[in-house]
Amino acid sequence: MNEKQESSTVPAPALHSIDPAAYRLGVSPWSLRVWIRQGAIRATRLGRRVLIPESEIQRVVAEGLPSLHTPTKQLQPAPVSA
Repeated sequence: MNEKQESSTVPAPALHSIDPAAYRLGVSPWSLRVWIRQGAIRATRLGRRVLIPESEIQRVVAEGLPSLHTPTKQLQPAPVSA
């Protein structure tokens, strides 16, 4: 008899790319990219890849999703030269 028991769960990766993170949050990849651009969701760039930390996904799940229509960062208008 084999006394060694294997766990059937696979640990979650520390970083998720856009598509798996969007799936876990129940939103479209487009919406997730908008929130990242607005600064509502923290992400890290690794070359061309955009990666979302597991801790950030858990934070968003606990706190709820931000509104797409309310920017979280105030953008300053570009200066106009006369």
